[in-house]
Amino acid sequence: MPDLSTPQSESDATDSGGWLRPVTWIAALLGLALVARSDWIIVPPTLRHPIVFAGGRRWLVVGVATFLVAMSFVPLVSRVMTRAPDRLRRPSAGARGLTTLVVFAVATAYLLFTAKLQGRDFTMNIQDEMMYLVQARMLTHGRLWYPAHPLADFFQELLIVNRPVYASMYFPGTALLYAGGLLLSIPDWLLAALVAGGAVAMIYRVVAGVTDDGVIGLLVAFLFVGVSAFRWTSIMVMSHPLLLLQGMLMFWSVLRWRRARRPGWMLAFGFFAGWAAITRPLDALAFGVPLFAWIAVELFHRPLREKLVALALMALAAAPLLSIQLIFDKGVTGHWLRTPVQYFHDRYFPGDFRPRHTGDLPPNLDGAPSAFKYHYTDFLLKQEMKYRGESLRLRWPVALKYGVPATWLLFFLPAGLVALIRRPRASPLAAVFLCFVIGYMTFPFFLPHYVMIVAPVVLMLVALGGRQLATAAGRFAPQAGAAVTLVLLATAVVCLPEIGGMNDEPRVSATMQAFNRQERRMTKPALVFFRSLPDNESAWRHEQVYNVEGAPIDASPVVRARDLGPRDIELVRYYADRQPNRTVFVFHQEAGQLQRIGTAAEIRDHPQLLDVPDVRPPEPPPAPARRKRGRTDPADD
Repeated sequence: MPDLSTPQSESDATDSGGWLRPVTWIAALLGLALVARSDWIIVPPTLRHPIVFAGGRRWLVVGVATFLVAMSFVPLVSRVMTRAPDRLRRPSAGARGLTTLVVFAVATAYLLFTAKLQGRDFTMNIQDEMMYLVQARMLTHGRLWYPAHPLADFFQELLIVNRPVYASMYFPGTALLYAGGLLLSIPDWLLAALVAGGAVAMIYRVVAGVTDDGVIGLLVAFLFVGVSAFRWTSIMVMSHPLLLLQGMLMFWSVLRWRRARRPGWMLAFGFFAGWAAITRPLDALAFGVPLFAWIAVELFHRPLREKLVALALMALAAAPLLSIQLIFDKGVTGHWLRTPVQYFHDRYFPGDFRPRHTGDLPPNLDGAPSAFKYHYTDFLLKQEMKYRGESLRLRWPVALKYGVPATWLLFFLPAGLVALIRRPRASPLAAVFLCFVIGYMTFPFFLPHYVMIVAPVVLMLVALGGRQLATAAGRFAPQAGAAVTLVLLATAVVCLPEIGGMNDEPRVSATMQAFNRQERRMTKPALVFFRSLPDNESAWRHEQVYNVEGAPIDASPVVRARDLGPRDIELVRYYADRQPNRTVFVFHQEAGQLQRIGTAAEIRDHPQLLDVPDVRPPEPPPAPARRKRGRTDPADD
């Protein structure tokens, strides 16, 4: 296995003994201080259940690191790691492409394997996934929205616009991909894993390109697989892995353009940038701003004609994708520059994106389902209040903490910043992290799994920091490089769930899973009323009124509708006139029980069939009473 000590150029060897050496050791001291002040944890995908190394357990990490350093001084170990073939570090174009394919195949296979081994449910478990698939289903019919359903109140749902049209509220970039999967009959979990595997492969390709080192690219890709938030989203219909892939493809396009100066790469860059802009706009800016600056620097001394051609090609490739967003905005909100996200929040939660949020319950929630109120008080309001108290200084630690698989890797980070002095080509990628954190200061939500998008940047700095420390070790550089490589590899391995034992999915909706199991045995076509008890404050986490199987709604084999009590007969009559054989069910969310009522025609003639009582979940058995121990207790004898 190669190490991180081999100089990449004459300047590497020279600088290791020059003025950069004392700066590097100062950076090492800063790294020690950074780790000393941080939690020693294997980082979870959300805020819950990290693997903590506190108190005496920290000595376990220190002991293993010390053992690996000692092993690096064993001649056989040092010799094996320093005599790695040069083609791994400086591969040919063919070898680089083959390595990218191997990384893609191995990463995709592993992500599916570990999800299966952990017993994860490959069906949808959160509202975001279903919302994206509603949008994808519409796109397979060439539509971004449909006219509002005649009985739109039954289809009022989180993340869904039900008036004046029926549409998903998010940007359409993710749905464009999954619409292709639906047309090709690719399971959504498989397509998600292919996207995630592609992201890992492109991380290797881009990091190896900007650092001119294939070993660093492989190490960063391996460490990134150890990031739990990435594994958590890798089989889910989510926008984050796709945006990461798009961002890396943007960098790859610019790297190829700088090398060959072929105009076609500007077309590729414009396409990926435009697609990213309608996937996650804020994250797209984090990637795009450094790259546009890099392109501008490269074009500064070029002829005017070349500048104009490059700009025209970028705009030409991005324009169709940006036009999709503009058309979407106009069709849903009536305004070209007002997004459906803004419309939805203004309709229900008007204070969300305003700096002086009062914390009061918005009057817009009057008449909305109770799930909207609980979603606001249990999630949105908490994020708003947290955002009000946060400053830029407080978001840096969160971004760094969730940008690594284990927090002790932050030791190498300051030295990685020093390493950028010798590798200026890596600076645009490093700047993505800066733009990401600053950009999110304009947005109230900063959830841990958002940070996975810039985790490869942090890990690149970690790996570069290891190289920098190794070259600063002078005559012990081979041993230091071997030690750093062993520490990074050991950390990557121990952060895998098969070794470290961390579950990648701390939140699973048993309610959604219960319906998914019963839905397979349901008589179709069907109409399901989803009923939730009004006092259930966590019911919003299990909302399921997302018609993912058909577009428009009436074409769905299973129409999912909100239970509106006495008004349910209105929707039954609607289908009795159009699809009289559609079977009607009630799904009791808390009990996870699906109850058949009859066909739409039967219920139209006998409305009393809808008068079914609520089904509450069974009460848990009482805990056995513990006897008080006293002098008469035989256990005292």
